[in-house]
Amino acid sequence: MQSAYTSWVPLVSPSPPLKLPITKVKLATVQRNSNYARDRDDGDGGGTNTSGDSPTVENFTLPAHVKSITSTSNPFVRHCVKLSRSSPYRHSHGSTLVVGTTPIREISKYQQSLPERTTHVDYLFLLDNVDVPAGLESSSPARTLRVSSLVMKKLSQVQSTESIEAIALMRFPTSYFVAVDGPTAVDCSKWFPSPHRILVLEGIQVTI
Repeated sequence: MQSAYTSWVPLVSPSPPLKLPITKVKLATVQRNSNYARDRDDGDGGGTNTSGDSPTVENFTLPAHVKSITSTSNPFVRHCVKLSRSSPYRHSHGSTLVVGTTPIREISKYQQSLPERTTHVDYLFLLDNVDVPAGLESSSPARTLRVSSLVMKKLSQVQSTESIEAIALMRFPTSYFVAVDGPTAVDCSKWFPSPHRILVLEGIQVTI
C-alpha cells in the first residue's frame, strides 16, 4: 500500500521592492588660487557688510607684490570681467568697473565735494608706460595696476582701446544722492563738465 504525502506550502504574495531613501550628499569645495586671495574686511567700508539684512559682500584682493598683469587668463582679470557682465555677481561683491577717464574723474571730483566719501577706488588699471591721466591723481586708488593692451581690451569689453586710458574697480556707494533735493544747474555743471551724456538703465521694472 502506497501512501501519498502532500506537502503544504503557504502561498505568500511577493513584497513590493524596498525603496531606499535617496540622500543627496553636498560636498563643500574650497577654491585656492595663488593669484588672488578671497578676503573679508572688518568694517573699513570695503569688506564684509554685516549691517541689517544686507547680504555678505565678498572682497577680492591681490597679493601686495603684484604690480602688473599681462595675461587675460589671470583669475583677477576674469573676476573683473565677470563683474562687468553679471549684475548678481556685482551685487554679491559690492563692486563694479568704471571704464574711461572722464567718468572716473567726475566720480572722484564729486566725492571730494562730500563731507564723507560714499565710495572709493580699490584698483586703478592703467596701460604700461602711461602716466596717470590728468584729474585722476586725486582719485586716491587703493592700488594702481599696470596692464597690457590685451588686458585693457578684455576689461573694457570694447573692440578698440585707443581712447581707454584708465579703468577703475570701485565700491558701490554706501548712499545715493537725489538730484531733486537741491542741486542747481551750476552745481551739476561743476560736477559733470562734459556736455553730453549717455544714460544706461539696467534691470528696470515698471509697476502698474
